[in-house]
Amino acid sequence: MKNINWNNKEEVLEEVKKDGSKLILASKELKNDFDVVMEAIKNFSWCIEDAGERARDNRDIIKEVLKRNSTYIEYASDRLRDDDEIMGIALEKDHWNLRFASDRFKDNKDLVMSLIKKCSGVVKYASPRLRNDIDIIKECIKEYGTSVFEYTNDEIRDNREIMLEAIKVTGFNIQYASDRLRNDEELLKIAFNTCNWAFEYAGDKIKEKYNSADDFYNKKIKNAKNNL
Repeated sequence: MKNINWNNKEEVLEEVKKDGSKLILASKELKNDFDVVMEAIKNFSWCIEDAGERARDNRDIIKEVLKRNSTYIEYASDRLRDDDEIMGIALEKDHWNLRFASDRFKDNKDLVMSLIKKCSGVVKYASPRLRNDIDIIKECIKEYGTSVFEYTNDEIRDNREIMLEAIKVTGFNIQYASDRLRNDEELLKIAFNTCNWAFEYAGDKIKEKYNSADDFYNKKIKNAKNNL
């Protein structure tokens, strides 16, 4: 077996050209060498995890990595994860890469709005401010984003207008409403239209007033229909 000098650039280059995963064995200096790292990622992009800080802050190296697997933006430097061009490439390839972006991107309303139109679940990685933004929440609801309420504050959960819109999409969303709204009989009636087991999430006052989901249905929904 050939003994490799992992401090020797020519020898290391020869090795990483054959197997990029061997970058992990290179010296600290060569893990930051442009030529060595670039050759390594061409056949094993995951090795960017083992590259040095300078290499992970190199725009051309990270671009090469993104061509192969955009989720490896995770290993780019903080500076590049706040870079418009680099993050633009990463987000265009995969909207879930928002989770690796800088706070500036996560708090960009226009950007987040465009991403949740592709997949409402991305709101999970938006800034706290945007996760509680009315426009963002309404767009998530429109896109059937039931999970948005897992990340909102109590004020949003107690907003009757918002919760009404959400419950019209699916009665399942009543579980996220505030105690006050889960005791709102009109909201519960609407929830029943799309979710037969919405009564499970009803507030204590409603459960005290009605013995069961069937009792609620018969008195508040069935009787109302019969009286039309």
